[in-house]
Amino acid sequence: MSAPLVLGAAASGPLVGREAERARLAGVLDAALLHRGTTVLLAGEAGIGKSRLAADLAVRARDAGFDVLVGHALDFVGTEVPYQAFLDALRPLERLSEDVAAGSRHTMFHDVLAAVGDQATIAPVLVVLEDLHWADASTGDLVVFLANNLVDHRAVLLGTYRADEPASADRMRRLANGVRRCGSAELIELGPLAAGEMRALLEATHSATHPVATIDQIVARSDGNPLFAEELRAAGERDGQLPDDLRDLMLQRTAGFDDATMGVLRTAAVAGRDVESALLRSVCDLSDHELLAALRRAVDHGVLTANQQAGTYRFRHALLAEAVYATILPGEREVLHGRVASELVRRAVVPAGELARHWAVAGRPSEALVASILAARQAEAAFGPAEAHGHLERVLALWDSVPDAAATVGLDLAEACKWAADMAGQSGAAPRAVALAARAIELVGGADSRRSAALHASLGGHLHAAGHPDAALTALETAATLVPADPPSPERAHALTALAAGLMLAWRYGESLAVGEHALVLARALGTRPAELRCLNVLGIDLAYLGRSDEGLAHLWLAAQLARADSDPIALERAYINLSDVLLMLGRPIEAVRAADEGFETLTRVGTDHTTLNANLAEALLACGEWDRADEVTRAAIRAMTESYQHQPHILRGMLDAACGRFVEAHAHFDATDETVHEDAQLAKYKTFLADLALWERRWPDAADTVENAL
Repeated sequence: MSAPLVLGAAASGPLVGREAERARLAGVLDAALLHRGTTVLLAGEAGIGKSRLAADLAVRARDAGFDVLVGHALDFVGTEVPYQAFLDALRPLERLSEDVAAGSRHTMFHDVLAAVGDQATIAPVLVVLEDLHWADASTGDLVVFLANNLVDHRAVLLGTYRADEPASADRMRRLANGVRRCGSAELIELGPLAAGEMRALLEATHSATHPVATIDQIVARSDGNPLFAEELRAAGERDGQLPDDLRDLMLQRTAGFDDATMGVLRTAAVAGRDVESALLRSVCDLSDHELLAALRRAVDHGVLTANQQAGTYRFRHALLAEAVYATILPGEREVLHGRVASELVRRAVVPAGELARHWAVAGRPSEALVASILAARQAEAAFGPAEAHGHLERVLALWDSVPDAAATVGLDLAEACKWAADMAGQSGAAPRAVALAARAIELVGGADSRRSAALHASLGGHLHAAGHPDAALTALETAATLVPADPPSPERAHALTALAAGLMLAWRYGESLAVGEHALVLARALGTRPAELRCLNVLGIDLAYLGRSDEGLAHLWLAAQLARADSDPIALERAYINLSDVLLMLGRPIEAVRAADEGFETLTRVGTDHTTLNANLAEALLACGEWDRADEVTRAAIRAMTESYQHQPHILRGMLDAACGRFVEAHAHFDATDETVHEDAQLAKYKTFLADLALWERRWPDAADTVENAL
């Protein structure tokens, strides 16, 4: 099996220079053949030669017997479609479908790893992901996960991205830092070519001789960027003029095109993807003969490139697409997006997230609203909360533009706000989650006390995640007062359970115990199992911290037993995390290790993420003095991370490295923690570890300052 090599169209043309980079990449291929997998991130500004270098690597890999799998993040809409680049790349393996929602995010990430790993047992594999600056945040998390786990496989993962895109700068920085920390990665930043290399490139791309002054001018103005140099040379050949503006420079290739050809190019730019000729035929008002003539003209002039096998066209470079898109007039843009969306709907060939953007730009709010709701559901099902949150923000923005929006999408605005808050919270945007939850409460008002109670409980969770424990507790207390005690109701049980949990997190164990015991009786009487399981966990912690350790542990073991019987992954994870944590707090680290091991085995069977439990296991192993196994577990915990905001494994790894005298490594892990820890309480605990590190390094004043700051 070997997938067709379809890299970015800008990869055409010779590769000049880059000898050091080519040597590094050759070493990566050699290492993969010896079962030392590597992840490579190739960064640089637009036109600097990333795709050329990736294409060169792909050709050399194929010649060496590698299977080459290529995926592209979609321009304009890639951030809205979870895992699109991976689905594109791995489609030839026939192991993953568009529906990646089986199990959990943890399961899905491991399925991707297994798909690549299994293929690598047949032949070494190179996976190329182009244009990650357009990819969604979840794709970045999956790249980091694979970077940590491909090390024992005959596989190379290469990702390219623009380093000069303000809109994606934060995502790309997080991606680069995550990959850099895995310890088996290459980060290559492509700088400008030297003047001599630029002259060699110009000679290689065109046989005609140019006056030395013209060459010098092109070299000087291109700033070492190969694409700009080629465009400047082509522009000079056409009319002898070298335009000042980059967009004008790119559009020089379209100079002299007739209206039909420009219409085809504008439609292709609106489609924002590898566009099929059938779509162009349906959208453009041209006969087959006229369309083919226009496409031939665009290909011959180096504006579009054709993929014969796929039957698609794409712009030679993304900057060309952006330049052409910028020429579309207001009014014309709306019409074109509407036509493209209508055709895509008719053919049912793209994710709802892509359709939603087209409908929104087309000024069709009703269609955009419906597509955005569907896109949010698809993203949530595919474990892409950040992408779901983005779609729901569009829903909220469109809401007032759609008459009877609630009937159109089957939920009211308060539900949409609550949903958006949950997705924002899951993707680490706690402050936005708080604002959205508060808006939902405002919309419901006092008309429905039970619903308002549930929303206040949700707000309490978001406030706690945002580092506002006092406000969180106030919201939870409000939730409990809003649901009447009579008649008894599941809503009352859930509200009291949430309040008990909030009091426990605020270290008010006695008050939490009283509320939790009442909630447990109510939950059992009503048969509300989720509330019962959560109550058992809260009461277990309360009792343990109040000195009634045997009773507390009995509650926690019962919670684990019932969760196992119900196959409830959330309750299972909570029970085993709390069990191992409480046992460690009680000074029983050997029992904590046993509980964590049992939990790890159970959670693995149900396909649930167990990063936090791994951290608890590592902490217990450190307390037992089992440093060798702690070393193994902390490494595995970091490799297994599937979320963007997981600080515990890095803290534990940093503690172990510090204790072993590996201070440079310890600092690296604490730096990783600094990027992901947000809550006030978490931050204070993290600073105690920083103080420990300062003590190990005999930096006494720094240790004292850090402790004061933590307090």
